[in-house]
Formats: sequence, structure tokens, C-alpha cells
Amino acid sequence: MRYALLTLTVMLLVVACGPKLPYEPESRVDQAPNFSADYEVADGRVTVEVYTDGFNLDDTWLVTADNRRVDPYRIDYEKNRSGGLGGVSVGVGHGSGGAAVGGSVGVGSERPGEYNRAFLHFKRDAAGGPPWTLSIKPLGEPRTIIVLPVKEDDER
Repeated sequence: MRYALLTLTVMLLVVACGPKLPYEPESRVDQAPNFSADYEVADGRVTVEVYTDGFNLDDTWLVTADNRRVDPYRIDYEKNRSGGLGGVSVGVGHGSGGAAVGGSVGVGSERPGEYNRAFLHFKRDAAGGPPWTLSIKPLGEPRTIIVLPVKEDDER
């Protein structure tokens, strides 16, 4: 019984943690998309990875340290993966009037988009160096702001 509860708890934690990236909005409106982001600076460009929570992006840009807007020159999307933890069910029983534990966790999105990640590419000379403010506007949802701070390993 304890093993079953431990297993169920671990599975729920794995599902709840999801594919978060390190930087999130400082504040979030109820029912707003669950965005997070990270970035990499290399080869003359800044690539910002955004977990989109299944939403399609309508408009997005970076605001530089000197308050300039920089639009991405390219956006790539990663399709949602099928399978995996797409509907976790746990059922444990014990015979002759013993105990049973059951549960079901639906994983997936009722969101309209078919992509969970967007990769925004910015020219390094236009974007400058961090920190940046990432402005994301998903279709049909309010704008979300994520601060992308300086990392210790940033290319200078």
C-alpha cells in the first residue's frame, strides 16, 4: 500500500513539474498560459527557447538594456510529442477485501496550438547583451513578460 501511494505521488510530481525552462513571468494572471523561457548566445545570434504551453505565438520581441525593441529574424517551432506520459493511470489492488489505490492523470493540452516550444532567433548585433525583457503575445491571450537576466557563462 505504501509503495502504491509512493509510486502515485512520484508520477504526479513528474507530470506536474512539466517541461519548465528556468525563467518565468514575474507575475501571472489566473488562467494565463504557463510560459517559461531560456536563451543561448552563440554564433552571432541570440536564440530564445520558449515553452508555449501549446499556444501559438501572435507577436513576440526582445527589449534590450537600452530600451530598444528587437524582432526575431526567424521563429522555429517544435511539435508537441505524442505518447510519453499522455494519460497516466495507476491501479494497485490487494486481494480478499484488502485495499486498492487507483488514479488517473490526464496529460496534454486543450490549447489550440500544436506546438509546445518556439525558438526565437535574434541577430546578436541588434540584440546586444543581456539582460533582456522578452515580450510574448499568444493568440487570444494577454501579453506575457519574462526577464532574461545575465548568465555567468554568457559569451561577451
